[in-house]
Amino acid sequence: MDQSTNALPRTASQSVKIDCEKDLQGKVRILEARIPNDYRPDLTDTDYRPEGLDDSFYHKLGEGSTGIAVAAVRKVKGVFGDIQREKVVLKKYNITSFLANQVKDGYTSMLREFQNLQYLMHDNIAEMKDSFWSLDEKGNLNQVWIVTERMDFKLSDFFRHKAKNDHTATPHRRDHRHLGSILVQILRALDYLHQRGIMHRDVKPDNIGISKQCHLKLFDFGVARPTNTVKELTQLVSTPRYHPLEVQLLEPYDWGVDIWATGLVALEFLNHPFYPASVSSTDKIKQRILDVFGVPGDKYKEFFKYKLMNEVQRDGCFNAFLTTAFKRLAPGFRDFNEDNLRDLLSQMLCINPRRPLASVLLDHNYLRAVNSDMTRKHVQIPAHEHHAKNQRDKETLLKMLKNFSRQL
Repeated sequence: MDQSTNALPRTASQSVKIDCEKDLQGKVRILEARIPNDYRPDLTDTDYRPEGLDDSFYHKLGEGSTGIAVAAVRKVKGVFGDIQREKVVLKKYNITSFLANQVKDGYTSMLREFQNLQYLMHDNIAEMKDSFWSLDEKGNLNQVWIVTERMDFKLSDFFRHKAKNDHTATPHRRDHRHLGSILVQILRALDYLHQRGIMHRDVKPDNIGISKQCHLKLFDFGVARPTNTVKELTQLVSTPRYHPLEVQLLEPYDWGVDIWATGLVALEFLNHPFYPASVSSTDKIKQRILDVFGVPGDKYKEFFKYKLMNEVQRDGCFNAFLTTAFKRLAPGFRDFNEDNLRDLLSQMLCINPRRPLASVLLDHNYLRAVNSDMTRKHVQIPAHEHHAKNQRDKETLLKMLKNFSRQL
């Protein structure tokens, strides 16, 4: 690595401890790290912070193969000059794991996530707030962090809360309007990404934040990739249960993988997931897809050539599956009805890899009114929010100029 990076002015930093919960053997894991001085633990987080945790400790929000997400707060200047405490997520990349496990594209994944988050600005995509890094004694990267805005909950937590009474005498009936709002917001984010040639590739409730006002934001762009005309052929390293059949069969795929995954999210809202808990391996996932949709002769040959030629022909049960899922819905009204929802999900959860564009789905009868309402509200942004957005865009422009242009 170029040692000239050591000449850059260093940010004043602090040594911190992060509570990572217990490992499989019950041993408490404490991660020590360095972060800038302007961050503090979020002591007000009653939803995720363990009870009795020392006030000086930070707490974990989640952990995956690429790194760990940590809750924090920082002081920022508000639109009117007042000082506010902003809740954020600190994501630390696991560089040690990249090196130890010889992950071939660890740095590539980091670079892509940085590039995506730095310049993606959308109301339904988590905004990048900050980033920082450090080198070891040999001049090699040993810490890389990105900081994004934090939502109140993950969508998966919201779904679990909704499902609490599903098997009691008074189950909670789901509202069509809530489902419509969730789907519209996810599809608006995907439409923005797909128009810019980006596939998210890991759409799932754990990667979607939700506020107490039901505002959704998509995050975690660690496995996002550009869409190209040749189509991707790499096997996904994200969550297999959210991958469509073309990925399970190692066939070329495109942004349609995000549409399929969004359809599965809708089923989880109804607490009627597509896969039983026992289904986890790639082969079992493939068989579950074929069992639900059926294998009607050589109908799939057009998409998958001879990869399914040894499958036993059988009828599917998708319509019956949806009928069972819809029992959790409250009565519909106007375009919010089961027939429209069935048609929408049939287009999203389709064996044919050429699924409809997000923009086309947003104009579906089931979603059109909600999407129009959100578009209207987005146009009618208050003046102070326009000012805040303009300031953020100014900062983004300056970053781009400093990175890619020469100052006179």
